[in-house]
Amino acid sequence: MLIAMPFEKTRLLKLIRTPLFILACISIGFLVVRTLFSILEIPEIKDQHIEDALKFGRLWLFLVIAFWINGSTKLALRVLFLAFIGFIVGMISSIDTDLLTTIIKGERTGFHLRITPFGLYSATIITGLIIFSKRLIANSFKRKMNFFILFGITIAIVLLLEGLIATQARGAWLAFALVFPVVVFSILKKSDLTHAHKQALSVAMALTICLFVFIIALNFEIIKNRFLGQIETFTQNREYIIEKVPETGIGQRLHLYSFAIQKWREHPIFGWGTGTTQYLISHSQREDLKINSWKGGRVWFDHLHSTYLEFLVRFGLIGTGLLFASIFILLKEVINAYKKGALPFDIFLFTISSWAMAAIWCLFDFRLLHWDWRFYWMIISGVGTSFVLKKD
Repeated sequence: MLIAMPFEKTRLLKLIRTPLFILACISIGFLVVRTLFSILEIPEIKDQHIEDALKFGRLWLFLVIAFWINGSTKLALRVLFLAFIGFIVGMISSIDTDLLTTIIKGERTGFHLRITPFGLYSATIITGLIIFSKRLIANSFKRKMNFFILFGITIAIVLLLEGLIATQARGAWLAFALVFPVVVFSILKKSDLTHAHKQALSVAMALTICLFVFIIALNFEIIKNRFLGQIETFTQNREYIIEKVPETGIGQRLHLYSFAIQKWREHPIFGWGTGTTQYLISHSQREDLKINSWKGGRVWFDHLHSTYLEFLVRFGLIGTGLLFASIFILLKEVINAYKKGALPFDIFLFTISSWAMAAIWCLFDFRLLHWDWRFYWMIISGVGTSFVLKKD
């Protein structure tokens, strides 16, 4: 895809003139310079600096997907459809007796992926299925297929919701709980829907919510225990002294966050360097920054459980400023494309809601350097920003 781009000169020139491409060049330039200085400052982890720099840089490859989709609604929907189907097929194919035993016991699972990000991906696809349900039904080639499409969507939502609950990922739950009601409200308030269509959608949404309530009721003990198990984090430490915080899920994050703020204050402007997080944690000599390994014994955390704190520690205020500038420009460009009529409402709503859930989830975790997050980010951002190239 990269090699073929120069042969589309008109389209390539259009991409180069966009604020997104200019911001990508600035961000990658900063990344290169900061990595070179990181190698000079902490040379013993040179390979880690380079590896992480390459992974951060690859996040901008969503522009390649945007380039080839080029604002084509048909291509955008095909990409999303293939991603949805691939995720669900992967989830189903991972189910075996061991996994079912894990779920029945009330233990956490991420099916074929890491547990915490799987919760976010499931929440994203549930939201996407609701958003695109109208289009899926309207585009059915025979009216009698509507029932089967609705049935398929319902089964997929049940499966994904059960998967979301099975992860026991509180960050994904929170992101979904905050964003999904806004999505439903936005769909119902869409001005181009007829009164009859709004009534039908209202009934469908009500049934969907009932389905959610039913599944949550079935898993109520798991959900309750997941939250009640964290109460001791606060009840046993009424003075709010960080050293006394117990090692619950929230407690471990508080230890990591306090360490991150401490390290950021030591190098506030440019941070410690591209690949320094795990190095800083492992050289901290703080036992509270270790976690029990499933292999036995205790190991150091390899990240700070917050994307924003990772940027502050690695790249300081300058790098974090570039991160938020990127988020702002992405939002601005996509919103402008929608206002100018280039971006369909459902794709716009899916892009914005996915980014919103990811932004909330990133408060509590860090996954940017792994292949699964990279593809998640590239597909959603590539589809959404592709219409920026079409808007003029």
